[in-house]
Order: sequence, then C-alpha cells, then structure tokens
Amino acid sequence: MFQFRFDSLLRLRESERDAARQEVADGHQAMGILQQQREDLEQQRQQLRDTAQRRMSEASISVDTMLNQGRYDVQLAAEIQGIASNMAAVEKEIERRQTRLQAADIEVKRLERLRETQQQQWNADQLAAQQADLDEIATLRFARASRNQGAHRWD
Repeated sequence: MFQFRFDSLLRLRESERDAARQEVADGHQAMGILQQQREDLEQQRQQLRDTAQRRMSEASISVDTMLNQGRYDVQLAAEIQGIASNMAAVEKEIERRQTRLQAADIEVKRLERLRETQQQQWNADQLAAQQADLDEIATLRFARASRNQGAHRWD
C-alpha cells in the first residue's frame, strides 16, 4: 500500500491554509460590519441635516438648537472619518491575509502534486514488479512444459 512520506506535513499545511482562509473570511466580515456602521452614521447625519433644514424654514428657531445640531453633525463626521480609517486598515489586513492564504494554498498544491507523482511512480513500480513476477512464472511454465514434452518424446 502506498504511503506518502510527507502526509503529516501535507495535513499541517492544509490546516494552515484553512486557518488562513478563515482569517480572510473574518476580515471580510469585519469590513462588512464597518461598512454597515458607516452607512448608519451617514444616514443619521442626513436625517440631522434634513431636520435642520426643516427647522430653518420655521419662523422661530433656537440658536442653541442649531449649535447642538452643528456639534452633533461634526461628531458624526468625525466618527465616519474614524470608521473610514479603520476600513483602510482592515483592507490592508485583508490583503496581507490573502497573500498568506495564497502562499499556503501554493504550498498545499505543491505537496499534493508531489504526492500524486510519488503515487504514480509507486503504481508503476508495482506494475513492473507484477509483470516481472508474471514473466518469471511464464518462463518456468514454459521450461516445465518443454521438459515434459522432451521426456515424452524419448518414451
């Protein structure tokens, strides 16, 4: 039976590849969460601006209310900017993880090709050994048959 000599190394590399694949998926999930947070904040900011526009059209408007809305708008803008910078950092991390995943995948494929090549060589060696055995059996039968025919001729 064929036994791949580097089977434990292949399993280790497969495990590393799977872990790298999970890390990439986690990075994409984090990016999705950040995008959702950014969209929520942008929506809040738009609602704040819409409310401010409505209040501006009213006859009586409070300066304190306008200042508070302005401060809140600035705060939302700062939070959106912070999320944007986090998204850029997560994007770089995803790229780094994808590079690591590609390297791990290449290593797994390299070991799988080596296993396949060694399996084919082992199969060829087994076939050659079986053929040699069959050739030897055929030669012995032929020699025995020749002796038996030769012994019958002298009778």
